[in-house]
Amino acid sequence: MLRNSLTINMDVFEKQYNSYRVVSCIIGLWPYQKTIYTVIKRIFISIILLVNLVFQIMSLLNSEITLRSCVLTLSTTIPFLLFFLRYVNFIEFSSNLKYFIGHMRMEETLLQDLVEVQILTKYVDNGRTCSTGVLTFTAYLLGPIILDLIVPLNEPRTRLIKYLTEFSHDKTVYLDIVALNFVFIIIVGLLCITCTESFLTIFAYYLSGLFKITRYE
Repeated sequence: MLRNSLTINMDVFEKQYNSYRVVSCIIGLWPYQKTIYTVIKRIFISIILLVNLVFQIMSLLNSEITLRSCVLTLSTTIPFLLFFLRYVNFIEFSSNLKYFIGHMRMEETLLQDLVEVQILTKYVDNGRTCSTGVLTFTAYLLGPIILDLIVPLNEPRTRLIKYLTEFSHDKTVYLDIVALNFVFIIIVGLLCITCTESFLTIFAYYLSGLFKITRYE
């Protein structure tokens, strides 16, 4: 019975660990990747995040500064700044990250309590809810663009991006470019936050398992 419980627990842990590894590889934060492709990916993502920060600030300075414009700009600038800082911070932290992951791989067989399975299930459910929210928001941003391509009207459909940024232009194509860029930054940024904070969750999970084993002993 104990052997079956241990097998189930390790299967759940490995699945969660592999999900983290895949996300880390996508955005270039997996510490075991040392290729030139990973370096280029890190530079590209860092530049994209930084350029969007500058774009948001410049759009505020070039428009009439009002309470509404400040609130709109800060509501997007602060998350972009958070994405950028967390991403750069974890690149600098990658050597320590590799050290922690190595220890977790050696000690993972100590996690034998089935309570951890319930904890992992909870985080999976939370991640699914977050993913649903992101997909819904993306659909609202890209919906008008896709519908204009499939079922065009005499007048272009209203773009939600007009209400989320101070960027203003009469041509719809520019709004579409901003919307696509906005979606890209949100997806990359959320992947960065998911990756960085997931590691803290996994590491806390690992420590909890060790504390429980110490208490039982």
